[in-house]
Amino acid sequence: MSLLAVTSLEELNCLSSFKAGAYWTSGSNEDPKCDLEKKYAWCSIGHNMSTSLSSNSKFWQPTPAPPSTLQRCLALEISANSLKQGMTHRKCDDALPFICQFPIDCPKQFTKNTNLFDSNGNLINRTSYGVWINIGSYTYLLGNKPMSWLASMQQCYSLGMESLNIDNAAEQQLLTRFSASYNTTNWIANLNYWTSSTSKGSPEGQFSFCEPTGPTIFSQDLSWERGQPDNKNGNESCVHFRFVLNATGTVMTDRNCANRYVYACKTQLINVTEKPACAASCPLNKCQRDVNLFNSTNNILLNYTSYGEWYDSCGRNILTYTKTKSTWKNARDQCCEIGLNLTSIESTGKLNCISKLMTKYSWLTIGDYWLSGTDLGCPSNFRWCSLDRDFINPELIWKAGHPIKGLNCVYLEARNESSLLATADCAEEKNFLCDVRRSAASAQLGTQNECAEIWNVTSSEVDFLLNATALGSANISLHLKCFLKCVGVDLGLYMSGGLSSIAVLLQIELASQEEPSKMDQGFVSFDECSGKKSDDECVNAYETFKCGLEKAPDTVVEMVKNNFENASMPSPPLPCVPKRRSCWLSERNICKNSSMMINQFNSMNKTSRGIKVEVNDKIYFYGNGANPDPVDAFTHCCSLGMRLFEPVTLEDLQLVQNITGGNKTLNFLLVGETFAVNQTHEIWCRKRQVLPDSFYAFPAGEKRYPCSESVVAIDVELLKLNMVFLSNGSIHDLFNSRVKTNIIPTYICETQ
Repeated sequence: MSLLAVTSLEELNCLSSFKAGAYWTSGSNEDPKCDLEKKYAWCSIGHNMSTSLSSNSKFWQPTPAPPSTLQRCLALEISANSLKQGMTHRKCDDALPFICQFPIDCPKQFTKNTNLFDSNGNLINRTSYGVWINIGSYTYLLGNKPMSWLASMQQCYSLGMESLNIDNAAEQQLLTRFSASYNTTNWIANLNYWTSSTSKGSPEGQFSFCEPTGPTIFSQDLSWERGQPDNKNGNESCVHFRFVLNATGTVMTDRNCANRYVYACKTQLINVTEKPACAASCPLNKCQRDVNLFNSTNNILLNYTSYGEWYDSCGRNILTYTKTKSTWKNARDQCCEIGLNLTSIESTGKLNCISKLMTKYSWLTIGDYWLSGTDLGCPSNFRWCSLDRDFINPELIWKAGHPIKGLNCVYLEARNESSLLATADCAEEKNFLCDVRRSAASAQLGTQNECAEIWNVTSSEVDFLLNATALGSANISLHLKCFLKCVGVDLGLYMSGGLSSIAVLLQIELASQEEPSKMDQGFVSFDECSGKKSDDECVNAYETFKCGLEKAPDTVVEMVKNNFENASMPSPPLPCVPKRRSCWLSERNICKNSSMMINQFNSMNKTSRGIKVEVNDKIYFYGNGANPDPVDAFTHCCSLGMRLFEPVTLEDLQLVQNITGGNKTLNFLLVGETFAVNQTHEIWCRKRQVLPDSFYAFPAGEKRYPCSESVVAIDVELLKLNMVFLSNGSIHDLFNSRVKTNIIPTYICETQ
């Protein structure tokens, strides 16, 4: 044992239960220099007495006169009268009873790392160490890196603080109140932290906090988790602190000192509200739908084609809002009113994807479109307001000479088959892009589909990512690596430069369900995997993910599951973005004449495939209803030197009766391909003539295109054009597979 060291007022009060009298302690100011500096030391533990304690009148026994120069050793005076109790100076050769205590094996005092501070004594890059909060009379740092108990002590000392210690139940209750307004979805820090408490060197269960001035008592009214401390396996001698985020609030448990938990530090109250690095001023009003613009029965946006052109691309429903031009701020509000967000283009992959869309429909999309980016209030530090996320500058492709100082809002310039970011005065009026994630069966599929489409990744490649064995030896494409980064950024787990430490550690805590060994495995893996560095952030993201999957596969899989199961899905304002028809046959198949078949056709009126019909001095070929697939019909017309029928007048449609001989047993006749000019009009792919509304068996406008791929065919009974599509799957894929079906049983070819 060692001679008593009284290192706190709480310990002084605890000792009042001893028999009244004077008892030696190990306190002394024996060195003459100590007297001049008014310093004391606890000789038994090798720590100086804290100045806050030595300057506190409650610590000393009231005396009418100062001590003499011979009274250099400290005794504890215990009295039934608390006003007469406290430390007193005595001659060191006085004979007194004494109190021994079990020693606590606190580490020797670490030192402050002055390299971490500026010339004014301020910690450099303070926010990089974790979350700073002021509660009561203390400032706490809830760190962002897991480490052993001893390392956490050293970390706090290097920052000029002390490792987390809790004086009494009142202080613990303040920490509980702080966490009471949070849950696991909005909590700002981690859950599990080391304290400075240990029982090393003492009998089992006798804990003390290791403070810079020595061990202090562990107040008996602090709250432990039920069943704790239990010294499991006989090797749990350090105390960890946990935020529970429910009615329990905060608890402590004993743990093996080699386990990893996040460090937490404490100091006397300081100002932690220093001005942070500026952030762009995004609109403060909440993005909110205008319910008057929606059908009250099905919650679908009314007259949605009136707002501009809609596209289903890059995993999102995208609107080029051309109904009106607006300022940047009004553009954001108008997107919100119809259930969308002002578009953000946060990565090279998404910019490339949007560029392809703008190029594909260039006759509709040429122009300037506001995006959600701005540096208002924070020059040169642009932020995507719809995502509440800073720009990742290396991933941006700016127009030459941009961004321009003083022009604070970002727009997309779509010109000459290229799309570039540029800046303009926020008060300018422009068209704008709005979007929302495409509807999906789950949040997981929504994120997965968007990132997969942006980076051109297949579903089989995505499934492959959770196979740790195969992943380790496979040659992974850069696109798949960028897909991983895309998902990580979307979940808030990855940011520019690497993992978002607090977010990832919190996910490990939730995935491990507070099971100590599983959590420790996750924290160790984080330590080993978070340091991956590469010039390419997609490679960084992949190497980090692969490392985690190798080191803690169950935890990684559980993290993925937790994130997607708990995520909310946005509700798009449309049941779908209608799929525009395209020249799908001629784009995929070569149209080639056959001299032999042309000569054969010219020499006879009938073949095994159908008959030759002449109407109004024009030659047609009418298939015999052998259920050809459309690819076969297309290539057969070409081989005859003909093309699929493309009627351009109502009279042409009426000719079908003459060509088919009035055959009413057929449902549909395959005709030529059509191409969507916009949401309401389309043209024949070969003749490039617009199909008038009177051609269709269905109304013009919003019902022109269904939610899935479709082709037009002649409805033989109505002698009108109708849509043919599958309710599930792609009709183009079905037809291109060359499977014979009776969906469209025959076709008509015409001479060019």
